[in-house]
Amino acid sequence: MKRMIIAILAIMLMASTAWASPFLVCDCQTDFDGDYVLIFDGGTPIIHPAVQNDCPVGEVRVNLDMAPLALPDGQHSLEGYAKSVWGESTRVPFDFNKVVPANLLGIGLSATP
Repeated sequence: MKRMIIAILAIMLMASTAWASPFLVCDCQTDFDGDYVLIFDGGTPIIHPAVQNDCPVGEVRVNLDMAPLALPDGQHSLEGYAKSVWGESTRVPFDFNKVVPANLLGIGLSATP
């Protein structure tokens, strides 16, 4: 019984990391030395530094954890662009919907999957 509980806890821990908050990412870019500017729902711009996460050497991208933004449920708009000392890229719009899953219904045990 003790091993079963440990196995269940291990599975829960793995699942919690797999279901971590969403991240806003873009394709890796070469020859970019600047920041990304992200504007959610027409609000105050967020200046986010370029990072090399999962990019080849010499390339960067945006990689923003969305959880700390604490956006309310519902439809949202985002406008993003890259900015350096030389200027700004074209602004790219992106719409998304934050939806929390509904309550679980009909849960129980079954002899078959």
